[in-house]
Amino acid sequence: MLRSVLLLLAAALMPCMSQTPRTPDLEAQRAAMKKLSFLVGNWSGDGRIFRQACDPVEILGYLSAGTQ
Repeated sequence: MLRSVLLLLAAALMPCMSQTPRTPDLEAQRAAMKKLSFLVGNWSGDGRIFRQACDPVEILGYLSAGTQ
């Protein structure tokens, strides 16, 4: 009984495992990243972490292949 259930489960999952992965659409990814281009730069300000004052500094920029 258990063997037949496992065989049925394996047969049902076989088509899912044999599909080829999609290739990413690089132009769509770059277009989406351009919407975030206003964030590129150096950011600093005052903040609080667990009731203690801090002065965080964030540096945002583009990495390889145009990602942020």
